[in-house]
Amino acid sequence: MPTNEKHSELPATWYDDVAADVRGRMRSDDEGCLWVLFTDDEHVVQVGFALEPDGRELGEMEYDGLTHIIGELDLPGVVIAVTRADGEPLAEDWTLWEELGGRLAALTRCVLHDLVVVGDRSWWAVLGGRSTRAA
Repeated sequence: MPTNEKHSELPATWYDDVAADVRGRMRSDDEGCLWVLFTDDEHVVQVGFALEPDGRELGEMEYDGLTHIIGELDLPGVVIAVTRADGEPLAEDWTLWEELGGRLAALTRCVLHDLVVVGDRSWWAVLGGRSTRAA
């Protein structure tokens, strides 16, 4: 998997809040669910939606569709969260980060803050590192 060369400027408490918000909305069968959470200028999550997994990996059409939706809403920022019971990213999560990051940077003003893998009792983020705090 790729290494993390950048670091988030957002505090760990921001990630704790994102993870708690996702956990508060999760169902027991949400493994691999993709959450698209939109933020305001102060990085506070204001609105979002979940895409339930269908067992297939995302492809070009799905990445383009997500980019279009995110761009059309024209909000300042977005964080992507993926639910994984163990809190560990899969290769497809890294691919999602890379594909969306490149597309959003080229096509929208919306800043992709991070991709957060939300586990039952921890979170891990591409830029934000890892937390093993109890939920």
